[in-house]
Amino acid sequence: MSEQELVRKKRILVAEPDERIALDLGRRLERFGYELAGLVAYAEGVLYKARELRPDLILSEARLAGGGDGIRAADEVRDALGIPVILLSSFSDSATLDRAIAFGPSALLLKPFKEGDLRSSLFLALESRSWGSAASQESDVETNEVLIVEDEKIIALDLQRRLERLGFPVVGIAADSWEALSMARRLRPSLVITGIDLGSGSGLDGIDCALEMGKFLAPALAYLTSYIDGKTLGRAALTRPSDFICKPFNERELIARLRLVLSKRKTGRAVWDASGLYQACRNGGPGEVREILRAGAEVDQRSPSGKTPLMHAAAFSSDPELVRVLLAAGADLNAVDQGGRSALVHALSNPHPAIAAALQP
Repeated sequence: MSEQELVRKKRILVAEPDERIALDLGRRLERFGYELAGLVAYAEGVLYKARELRPDLILSEARLAGGGDGIRAADEVRDALGIPVILLSSFSDSATLDRAIAFGPSALLLKPFKEGDLRSSLFLALESRSWGSAASQESDVETNEVLIVEDEKIIALDLQRRLERLGFPVVGIAADSWEALSMARRLRPSLVITGIDLGSGSGLDGIDCALEMGKFLAPALAYLTSYIDGKTLGRAALTRPSDFICKPFNERELIARLRLVLSKRKTGRAVWDASGLYQACRNGGPGEVREILRAGAEVDQRSPSGKTPLMHAAAFSSDPELVRVLLAAGADLNAVDQGGRSALVHALSNPHPAIAAALQP
């Protein structure tokens, strides 16, 4: 679907505590062709406004007015109404990013963001609703291995240096589409980061390359581009990309967005939360958690990011009794995730102090 067709009559609710930023977002949305459904500043009003206005998408700041939890509010809306959410954040600390990525928004944009990133994220969030959940073909989702496709060597090497410093192993750099296809067959990367304009030598641009690659491999796909227009977005949508990253970018936004891209590939709920325990710890109640544990779910199971159900409850739940149920079932209070953070550390980012109090020995 073209961008012009997609945006027609699409209504977007903006949850943003800063009135100046909220109004600026509204102006940008209207310039793109969307309708601003409404503005809300407090977490308590997000679900109410979403029920009232029934927007097609929500743009929400991670931290709302009065210290409100925008991530939890967005999670409630998505679970209750199935509305996609793009998270915006003025904060890039590890705790906030971990919670944002665990929530799994359609996109994550760190402020200040570029207009091209906002435009492409809106398009992908709405367009991807029509893609369904078809399984990928042959994707090694247990690794973070990256293939870079970029015809400018200096840019490719700089991107490789940044990625490897951030913990993303680069298994290859291809200068054109044909080399990229050959390397993809051989290396089976989990993520392909490709430019769009790869020069005229190969006869295939980055979108054509991704279409060909999709015939034998389905890695996560991120386009790296200096310019985005409606025609390019429409063509690229045929490849079902995970993200567009607009140049120039900085490392904090690069790592946040690539972590989200790979998380979506690795953490499908049907795979790692088949029992529903994590979902119950985030949004359910003590009774639901008890029933899932009685049915045989392991209280100290680990998500792909190394988090236990207790850590999810500590970060997202507002019910201290739910935390007590997990502890009574034998949850390890001293366990840490891959970032070395315990449940108590996760609770420090939860706006409900009763959660941290319930975790105290």
